Amino acid sequence: MVQTALIWGLGAAMALIYLRSGRPVRSVLGSAISGGICLWLVRATSALTGITLALNGASAFFALLLGAPGVISLAVLRGILNV
Repeated sequence: MVQTALIWGLGAAMALIYLRSGRPVRSVLGSAISGGICLWLVRATSALTGITLALNGASAFFALLLGAPGVISLAVLRGILNV
């Protein structure tokens, strides 16, 4: 229940940010592309860095919605929490 509310809140906040940018479609696409590339780079360099991110719904959601900062946050949390 809390996770669902958190995801909806995050989605609403990002929608506001995208809408206020003046070019919402361009902002969403730019964020999604940069997030996808960053997620791919983290997964491609996992043998060197030791940080692996599973490709599941949650990681794809954060990568595509938040972009590069979302992937970096996932990697940092993965390193700190070691989960």
